[in-house]
Amino acid sequence: MSALLSNYVTHFRFTFGEFRTNIPKVGLSTAWRFFLMRLTVPFGRPRRYFIRRQAQSRVVAAIDATGFVQLPPLAPQTVQQVLGRLLANVSGQLPAHVRSVDEYAAALRRSNVERQTGLLSNGASDCVLAEVARSPEFAELAAQYLELDAADIIVEATVDMLVSLDTQKPAGAYDNALEFHRDIDGYRFIKMFVYLTDCFEGNGHHELYLESHRSYPLQLAPIRRYSPEEISRYLPQAVLKRVIGPAGYAFAENTLVFHRGTPPVRSHRVILNLIYTEASLRRYYTNAFQLRPSNL
Repeated sequence: MSALLSNYVTHFRFTFGEFRTNIPKVGLSTAWRFFLMRLTVPFGRPRRYFIRRQAQSRVVAAIDATGFVQLPPLAPQTVQQVLGRLLANVSGQLPAHVRSVDEYAAALRRSNVERQTGLLSNGASDCVLAEVARSPEFAELAAQYLELDAADIIVEATVDMLVSLDTQKPAGAYDNALEFHRDIDGYRFIKMFVYLTDCFEGNGHHELYLESHRSYPLQLAPIRRYSPEEISRYLPQAVLKRVIGPAGYAFAENTLVFHRGTPPVRSHRVILNLIYTEASLRRYYTNAFQLRPSNL
């Protein structure tokens, strides 16, 4: 009981600290909204939205039921366009000899950088990411899932890279989302991901516990990292899924499920992350753009 109470105290301190940090960034109103949202997660408020529906498509029903669904793959030429844009975006930060994604990953490894985030996060000004985010397969699912018109949805699109390190991270260092956790990014949100490199076991593949968004045992409610043993103990019905596939493999996830990346040991992983959420959170997602272009 004392350990559980300690976790809840830590949960409150984390959310309150985040609230204070967010005030000058996004304003009191938005910061307060996020504070209440994250604070009430242990009591199940965000999840009620995601499991109440009457009429829904097969894909939406699958996400509601399991938290995950595979999507049509991104075309190889589009994958190459995104990777090319990535290199162009970071070229000014790299030595002249770095001309490929593999060479960029090697440069990060030499610098002891395990995960490089936000490699592409330029909003609608980056037409390649905007085109992917607004593609019918993704945009229609987002509108159906969130039950919002496209004009009321914003998208944040980012690319990040995960590489294997030759040295161990120091104790207490940030885990780079490689431990199981939940993401609480809005009352209405859905995430979609695309592997931009082949991602099989050992390449930094994604893992999640199917159906873990549908139940919030008190022992698993506070915002923190959890071990597989803890999740299996308190959510025995949840099934671990390893998400593997070639470059272009795409999937949607309600990241209220327990999920994590895995440390790459064979090769690096490059992934496109798309967060679809309600337009009222534009001040929080500073690089987000409208799902429906303003000129339509």
